[in-house]
Amino acid sequence: MKKFLLFGLLSLFVLFISKGQEPFIKNNGIFSYYSEPTAPASDWNQLSFDDSGWLKADTAIIGYGWSPLKAKTGLDSIPIAPTSNLYLRIKFNVEDPYKYQDLNFSADYDDGFVIYLNGTEIARKNLGKAGSPIPSDMLATRSHEASSYTNYFAPVNGIYIDSTIVRQNLKKGENVFAIRVVNDSINGSDLSFLANVYNIQELTPRWNYASSWVKYFRQVELDSSKFPIVFINTDEYGMPYIADNPKLNIYERVKAKMAITDNKNKWNKIDDPLTFYGDITIERRGQTSKDFPKMCFRLETVNPDGSNMDTSIMGMPSDNDWILLSNYGDKTMLRNELTFYIGRRLGHYEPRTRYCELVLNGEFVGLYYFIEKIKRGKERVSVAKRDSINPENGGFILKFDKGAKAGVVQYVYPKDDEVTANEKSYINNFMKSYVNALNSSYFLTDSGYKKYISPKSLVDYVLINELTKNCDAYFISSYFHKDKNSKDGRLKYGPLWDYDIAYQGARWQDGGIIEGWQFAQRDIGDPMYVKKIFKDTAVTHFYANRWKYLRKSFLADEKLFAIIDSLAENIKDSRIRNYNVWPIIDKQYVWPVIATYTYEDDINVVKNFLTKRMKWIDNNIDKIYYPLDVEELTYGKTMAYAYPNPFISRITVEFLGNGEEYSVILQSTDGRKIASKEVSSLTNELVSVEFSNGTIQSLSPGMYFASIMQKGKLIQTVKIVKGK
Repeated sequence: MKKFLLFGLLSLFVLFISKGQEPFIKNNGIFSYYSEPTAPASDWNQLSFDDSGWLKADTAIIGYGWSPLKAKTGLDSIPIAPTSNLYLRIKFNVEDPYKYQDLNFSADYDDGFVIYLNGTEIARKNLGKAGSPIPSDMLATRSHEASSYTNYFAPVNGIYIDSTIVRQNLKKGENVFAIRVVNDSINGSDLSFLANVYNIQELTPRWNYASSWVKYFRQVELDSSKFPIVFINTDEYGMPYIADNPKLNIYERVKAKMAITDNKNKWNKIDDPLTFYGDITIERRGQTSKDFPKMCFRLETVNPDGSNMDTSIMGMPSDNDWILLSNYGDKTMLRNELTFYIGRRLGHYEPRTRYCELVLNGEFVGLYYFIEKIKRGKERVSVAKRDSINPENGGFILKFDKGAKAGVVQYVYPKDDEVTANEKSYINNFMKSYVNALNSSYFLTDSGYKKYISPKSLVDYVLINELTKNCDAYFISSYFHKDKNSKDGRLKYGPLWDYDIAYQGARWQDGGIIEGWQFAQRDIGDPMYVKKIFKDTAVTHFYANRWKYLRKSFLADEKLFAIIDSLAENIKDSRIRNYNVWPIIDKQYVWPVIATYTYEDDINVVKNFLTKRMKWIDNNIDKIYYPLDVEELTYGKTMAYAYPNPFISRITVEFLGNGEEYSVILQSTDGRKIASKEVSSLTNELVSVEFSNGTIQSLSPGMYFASIMQKGKLIQTVKIVKGK
């Protein structure tokens, strides 16, 4: 504990978005405080209590012996004697109680507090269960360090005070907030409290991300759950930022304890015996989600000495790296789970998941998603161990992420800060050769792009991202992996990750638009070269056939919707409780495309989107066509070309003859002979051979070859394309 005592009250006020900031209680408002060793009379929190004998203050900060406070806050402090309890009374007048509805009470405190409105308890922290008696000698149940005078200045989530409570207790005329601040020990040397109160109704009713700095949650008691209950306890600093400025987005990994109650398909009660207890390290995680009030976390299970400890969590294979996702931006709380389900049905590894309910530092914070972190491992992404000396004998996990350009990758395995120059050189050369093959005259040969990637893997990856119309697809959180060369060292796409704003969950990058191929979205370019690869009509045909087959299987409308209904029903009780904690279900939050004000509304958004999206794909899957440039594959000296190219009902092949006989053969990309003609020539004669019979006219759109043979020897091949 620090060697000073501080109490601070940053004036409580109501914020009016439409009128600017209008203080509810001004910064220099007068308040009364009491910090004697003996407790005040038991009715100290009542409006009728006579506080005329208490000390008065007319500045926003009361503190003891800590001069840096003014440098941090710009406010003066009034010294008080060290104490384990501090009592405050703040009187205020209200002309119209109905002007105030839901309130957001935001506090920075050390170590616990309880607050009353006209004698009725409205919130408490670290002082036992709500409504339970608080003896005069009670201490805070756990340590909590305030952030305003440390290097851990993180935004604070406020406590949501329901309008029912406000309406029942707020009176016309004089009112009083009564606050008791409690230390965690009798001789504790620090105690502090800073607070803000917002009238939520006066804030933007339909929140968006831009206003999400106003953060709050409702205090809800968790008694039991059908899902495992996870308890995480950090030290008194909680989940801090490293820097004073939270905009730096630098977080500290901290030590903590994690406990789990998991009765294996039976109901879990809050006080049931623990099925796991151990040490972890934990930090905030995410790109955008790191700023959400309901935080996401990355954690590692460790031994007491801090070394990694592999362990099975909730029946998932043993490992030490895990993620806790909040799904805060997805009000259905099932977009990720639905997508992973589809990926698994297609036969691919996707991170294993378990729903759970989380209690963080004694506070129930809702329904979470316990998930495997994407990493190399026998039970995760099963590529070979790295070989930094001979990288072609090792495995890699790579990804495109925010701001990635085509061909520019980030390293997941080996880690970005551990990969050697030798490994980087190998991957850079591999990617360069891949890009060269995509742009080469040997594009469709065995030495072309298929030497570097698995088309089947790409097709499934594209299929899922187009089905979901994921606006993050192809350039954010887009993973792919490569095994060692002796074990098919081509690039394979996946695992899937980050689908909380798919299914029309956000409007950016055309995510709110039903129509259009996301891989062709103009603002992202083509970082994964999908359009280039789709110049190979064999791939587009496979993509179309794969889609049509799945539409007759589990991607049929009624079957897919049954899966959604099952997932929604599975989490029903827990997600209702979650939205009691985080009351945003009736707000247009975070990236609104379609206004939704009930859970059922948002489920219907997903279903309606899928109905229209799948129908659009049905009608357009056979229309994908990216023409190849007219290039010659020159195997001899004879120069040839074909026209019109692409063709519809007839195609003419022309070449310069040398007095010999030739065979001109039309073939499919798999070598199947379609038609042929024999022709003789004079020296330096321009030879024209036309194909226009019914067989040619009935060809499916796509890529073909016109091969010129002389005495059984291939002289030249020309790529030709049948148009639509």
